[in-house]
Amino acid sequence: MNILILSAGTRNKIVQYFKRELGNEGKVIATDCSNLAPAVYDADRFYLVPRISEPGYLDLILDICRKENVDGVFSLIDPELSLLAKEKERFLEVGAKPVISSCELVETCFDKYVKNLSFAMDMKVLWLTVKTVLGHSGEVAEDTHAVEGNFAQIRKQRLEETGRLK
Repeated sequence: MNILILSAGTRNKIVQYFKRELGNEGKVIATDCSNLAPAVYDADRFYLVPRISEPGYLDLILDICRKENVDGVFSLIDPELSLLAKEKERFLEVGAKPVISSCELVETCFDKYVKNLSFAMDMKVLWLTVKTVLGHSGEVAEDTHAVEGNFAQIRKQRLEETGRLK
């Protein structure tokens, strides 16, 4: 069994784990867009590839899957999860099974608030978002938005794409 680990980055232990578990029964192939990514050097083989946003990225990954007889492929970065889920059939066509949830589930996980607000209302659950603001002096203030009614309560902080709290 050959495994392709996409965007390996600094996750040496994951590469080492798969190598240990596969032993002589397969190879671990890793990719990254940087030659400074240490995890690729722990793999049996590695490929330096363009960023996932570059044209031709997916075709290059599919070529690697064919060339290396990859049985399973997974990514270690969030943005690539959507790509794997959307293009699952193309991977299957070349014999590589993406280790990925459905496209809908992947997208839901990126912003649970949007998808789950209507679910919470249907289930009669009060959904609160908490906006945490750090002032110049380091104080924390909470701005809570709530839906009126007799509901159970869930409180969840939301993160912007930049990693800053909304």
